[in-house]
Amino acid sequence: MKSKIARFTYFTVIATLFLQSIGYFTEDIERIGLEKPRLALLFYMCTVFNLLYLINLAMIVKEGKALLIIMVSATISLLISCLIEGGSLVGAYIFITQILMARYLSLYSDRVVRSVLIILVAAIFLSALTAIYNPLVGTTIDNINQQWKGLLSHKNRLGGLAAFGLLASIMLHREALVVRFVLFAISAICLLESQSSGALIVSLSVIIIYMASLYLKRAVFNYFLLVSVVFTALSITVSDEILSTSLSYFGRDTTLTGRIPLWNEIFSNGYINLFGYGFNNFWNPQRQSFSLIASAIGWQPFYSHNGYIELMIVFGWPTALILVAFIMRAFTLSFVLNRHTSESMIILFFLLYNWSEASMSQYDSPLLILLFLFVFISRRNIKAHGLKYREATNVDK
Repeated sequence: MKSKIARFTYFTVIATLFLQSIGYFTEDIERIGLEKPRLALLFYMCTVFNLLYLINLAMIVKEGKALLIIMVSATISLLISCLIEGGSLVGAYIFITQILMARYLSLYSDRVVRSVLIILVAAIFLSALTAIYNPLVGTTIDNINQQWKGLLSHKNRLGGLAAFGLLASIMLHREALVVRFVLFAISAICLLESQSSGALIVSLSVIIIYMASLYLKRAVFNYFLLVSVVFTALSITVSDEILSTSLSYFGRDTTLTGRIPLWNEIFSNGYINLFGYGFNNFWNPQRQSFSLIASAIGWQPFYSHNGYIELMIVFGWPTALILVAFIMRAFTLSFVLNRHTSESMIILFFLLYNWSEASMSQYDSPLLILLFLFVFISRRNIKAHGLKYREATNVDK
């Protein structure tokens, strides 16, 4: 009985992840409500999972204090934002459920990575076929360039998923070589054809850091990484002129395609508050704040194009800090334990990628589950390492 329930729970999460990877739910997210059939399906799949998860919780799953703190904090902030600001309860429910889905998948860390690779192969391959054989659906034309978006709603979504697939094919070296080779090939093609420069830059940066961690001495590599992070943080936070100068040197748009003015508008007008605005609320065209931001920057944004800012908009800054600290702690401990583990490098990808995109808060995106999946896998490995260390210490004594 236990095994049947566990298998069905696992299948429910894997099916949800696959449907997200082919963009099945995206078109119903902008106008949220259970009258939308695809969003209703996502809602019901989350409900089925939650019922099964409660049964599993009583049998095998033991939650840590950190996860409970996150879930309680996120739930409270989302409920308050729904009551005060009118945020979507459906969106809040799905977001919290997907963190629990990632937590459940992490219990099967040996098997789930193989499942994830197969899902990525199938989903990215279907997007590539759509872009090639049905370009009216699978591509967009920006100026003269034709950009692949496949089955997803935007080229950046395909670029982000393909970038993750590329990194997974390189770093998850314990999995089947054939699956990894196919994933590498189709991910590289879709990443290049999507022309998602942010995803391409971040994936190449993480690959370089990963290779450096393999061949540089630890002290040299740590110094290199520290200097790189400090310089990047200063260039971003101290002055927009420094960032713009750096971008212009490489021939890039000095506003990050309008992102920098958007971020300035959000912070300068005090839109970040204690409890946030909830899901599908702040970027509503009917809100006065949306109209003011759109008129100030000259285009209509539907999210902040920054995962950290978007978390503060949705949850408020205290809960956003807790969520980011939870992710950062998993990365830091995993990196200290073994600086070139696949988990730490993949988490690093998400931390960098969310500088220009907001996959941390997009509950219709597969990257949300994948982020927390590897965070939880990393935490399990850290705990296992700590247990082995204590056992070895006791033996020595």
